[in-house]
Formats: sequence, structure tokens, C-alpha cells
Amino acid sequence: MRARFDISCADTLATELESLHDDISPRAWGLLTGMTVSYARPFTASRHFGTIPKRWRTFPDRPELADLHERLIQTRHSLLAHNDSTIHRATVVFGSGVFGEIPSVTEGRSPVEIGGIANVRGLFAFQLERIGPGCRELLDRLVKSGAVARGETLEF
Repeated sequence: MRARFDISCADTLATELESLHDDISPRAWGLLTGMTVSYARPFTASRHFGTIPKRWRTFPDRPELADLHERLIQTRHSLLAHNDSTIHRATVVFGSGVFGEIPSVTEGRSPVEIGGIANVRGLFAFQLERIGPGCRELLDRLVKSGAVARGETLEF
């Protein structure tokens, strides 16, 4: 159930990100980070909830979705959730005399590839479509087992 919410958050952020074309601003990178981390959260180990079952991490007959899924997870791990050295970001230090007498530092980033956002939105839609019934099944099993009564609030 958390996975459905996280992927919905990723899709909402992707909608915002689509309006920015070849943007390198903190806003674009913040949206990209939020989108990627939100999507990856259910597929990344956690102390309390573990990871989502394998059936939601495989894409039979959809290799393009499997590739997007893996790229998002890898991007989360190497570029967005950690400070790994990549070709997409660099710290640039200007010595004195370049822009005046005072040295300065800036962060250089690759433009966000807006064309790819439409592709990941397709992945998000696919995941949400198949996770929805899974959430319903889980809730029905919890009610039938007596683990939770109808109308009761659950903490997940």
C-alpha cells in the first residue's frame, strides 16, 4: 500500500518535471531526485518494511519497462541519494581573477532529460495499474483473517 502511494508521488513529481525543458536548476534536480527516490523506495531494503515482492520488480514481455525500472533504481543509488562521482554533476571552483578577486564555487549539472520523463510516466502507470489490485487483495486477506476489522485504521 505504501508502494502505491510512493509511485503516485513519483508520477506527480514527473508531471511537474515535464514542464521544465533542459533545465539544470535546483528545482529541476530536486523534482528529479524526489521522483526517483519516491519510485525506488518500495524496491529498496528498509529496516521496517523490507522490499516489495518480486512480482512487482519483474516485467515479463516488457523489456523496455524493465530497463527503465533498473535505470531509475541505479540513478537513485549512484546519483541522487548519494554523492558518487558521475558525469552528470561536478563541483566547479573558480580561482581568484576568473570572476573578480574572490574565488567562487558552483555546482554543474547535466540538463534533466525531459523526453525520458514521458517514458518513466509510462512505467509508473504500469506499476500503479498492477499494484492496485494487489493492494485490494492484501486488504481483503487482512479482513478475512480477522487481523483487521472493517473501518479500522491500519498503521503500515
